[in-house]
Amino acid sequence: MKTQVRLIVSTIALTVLIWIYANQASHSTTTLSVPVKLVPAEAGSLWALHIAGASADQPDSRQVQLTVRGPKKAIRMLESETSQERFALTVKLADQLTPGRTNSRDLYADLSGSPELLQRGLTLQSVLPKVIEFEVDRYIKVPVEFKPEAGAFRGALIGQPAILEKVTARVLESKVGKDFAAYPLVMPLEDAIREAFD
Repeated sequence: MKTQVRLIVSTIALTVLIWIYANQASHSTTTLSVPVKLVPAEAGSLWALHIAGASADQPDSRQVQLTVRGPKKAIRMLESETSQERFALTVKLADQLTPGRTNSRDLYADLSGSPELLQRGLTLQSVLPKVIEFEVDRYIKVPVEFKPEAGAFRGALIGQPAILEKVTARVLESKVGKDFAAYPLVMPLEDAIREAFD
């Protein structure tokens, strides 16, 4: 009986060791630079987000260093997509946003449950920076006078076009102060023609 118990225990121990080795051999860890984008939870919202350290052309997105662990195949696919700039992570902000305040987010908490990682079988090991700060602003609608101008065609026209219309422009609330004045939007006709044929 003792021999059978020893045999069962040694078989279980050997099985566990083989399983641990197979798991370690089929998994890998990598560190990648990945863009993370912050978006308001409400689709089509008027909120504008600006992450500290983000580029001016994409103020709501920033590169972060992710260390992930998972199956080697999933790691290779992620590395390929990252090198081709086809992979990005999104953090939806369900919190109540207040304009003019500096907010911060714990990226590890936000990204560890990310569907983009979990669906690939990847687990987040670490992220740098751990916390990002961002400003919240809001787009408001401002009526602006639209005034077409003859431009290069001035000599060919008899009289000056006198079309004045109001259009609505989206402006960041932080840019609209007490001294804000919406100047007329002047567009030369040659620009309109060039844009129409480009």
